[in-house]
Amino acid sequence: EGSRFALWDGANNEKVADVPEGAAAGEFTATVADFNNDMNGHVNNVWYLRWALAAVPPAVSEAAALRAVNVEFRAEALLGQTVTARAYTAAGPGTEFVHSVSAAEAGGGAEGTEVARISTVWE
Repeated sequence: EGSRFALWDGANNEKVADVPEGAAAGEFTATVADFNNDMNGHVNNVWYLRWALAAVPPAVSEAAALRAVNVEFRAEALLGQTVTARAYTAAGPGTEFVHSVSAAEAGGGAEGTEVARISTVWE
């Protein structure tokens, strides 16, 4: 049976949870560049996941394996925008994060639009 999940354990068919209250456990910022885009001028989907994973604290990403991923794409990031990925510790068993990836005009200082929400599970 097929799935829309990159790493699928057969049980993770739920929507990504809301972003938890409180400070992010990690953050990563980048500017959307030409090489992030596909032939149609859209940011390739893998970049949203890469940015989210870059926000995972090294204490987790260097010591644990990524077990499951669930991605919800919400909007497009555009060339030249500043993308900010934040990883929030999720409630639940094990090490889980809810990631919020947002895009804003470069130098705008605004929070921006959420372009993807991603959940990850690490073991």
